[in-house]
Amino acid sequence: MAVQPSVDNLQHVEIGVSGPDGANRMFITTGVATISHYAGSNQTVKENYSVHVEPALTASQFRRAIASAAFGQLAFYDYNAAENDGMSWQIEDVDADFDDEAGKVELRFTIEITTTGTGNARVGDVSFTVTTLAKV
Repeated sequence: MAVQPSVDNLQHVEIGVSGPDGANRMFITTGVATISHYAGSNQTVKENYSVHVEPALTASQFRRAIASAAFGQLAFYDYNAAENDGMSWQIEDVDADFDDEAGKVELRFTIEITTTGTGNARVGDVSFTVTTLAKV
């Protein structure tokens, strides 16, 4: 089950298009998913997240969607400053597809943090863009 973060700074734009499969609208949605993904000393922590975005559509209106995600806030804390301390942040498996139950596009992404040594790492925010084609 994916974690559903809170979303801030949602912005939408709707554009008329002549697209594939009869698509006549393109919706671009951007925002910031507020997460608190944390890895302590010598840990690898991986978590799946999902966010539903506008517009509300039916399955017959939806044509396709694409998404991108980027780190908005990262932190690394090292209290002992050992030479072998390190960290790695990854965004994996960014995807967007129609969720029949919600009647909206669902953005899904996976975050993985790995720490070595005594450091701690955290991801606080992930910025995203979802582009949806629909026939409305």
